[in-house]
Amino acid sequence: MSPSRRLAFAWRLTDRAPGNVPHENDPNLENFIVRITDGAVLAKSHGSYWDLGSKIAVAFVFTAWSLDSHLFIKVEQRAESASVELFAFAEDDTALHSDKNRRFFIRLD
Repeated sequence: MSPSRRLAFAWRLTDRAPGNVPHENDPNLENFIVRITDGAVLAKSHGSYWDLGSKIAVAFVFTAWSLDSHLFIKVEQRAESASVELFAFAEDDTALHSDKNRRFFIRLD
C-alpha cells in the first residue's frame, strides 16, 4: 500500500480464479496498481513467479513507493538479468504514461 493509503500494488492470473498458484514464467500473471477507493486499475505490468521450494533464491522482486505516493518502482532481479519499472502518478492518483510504463533491462554478465 502506498504511503497515502490510496493506492496498492497487486497481482492476478488473467486465466484462472483467485487462489490458484501461478506457473513459473506464467504469461497470464499480471501486476497492477489499483486505487483503493473504487478498485480502478491505474497501471499494469507483466508479473513473474518462481517456486523456490527448498532452493536458494536466485530471483527477487523489490517494490517501493516514494513518500508522496507519486512514484512506484518495481525491480526484478534474476541470476542473468534485472529489470526496473517506474510508474508515476499525478495529484489525483491518475497514472502518468500509463500506456508507456518505463521499463529498463540490464544484462548481468
